[in-house]
Amino acid sequence: KPMLQENVRLSGLGTLAAGVAHEINNPLAIISCYLDELEKSLDSNEQSDYLIEKIKKNVDRIEQIVKSTKLLAQ
Repeated sequence: KPMLQENVRLSGLGTLAAGVAHEINNPLAIISCYLDELEKSLDSNEQSDYLIEKIKKNVDRIEQIVKSTKLLAQ
């Protein structure tokens, strides 16, 4: 019986992780799209290029964390 409870718990954690990953991906996609639009509308200069690159790197980092979470949830 303890093994069954552990399997149920792990299954629940996997479902939760997948749901959280999905909920993070939606606003992240919107941020990424708006960032692309912002980049197109700004005049390129050293400061804006630097800031946009920093944001892109962090968006990518979050995407990798979400992907890892999804893999663990499987």
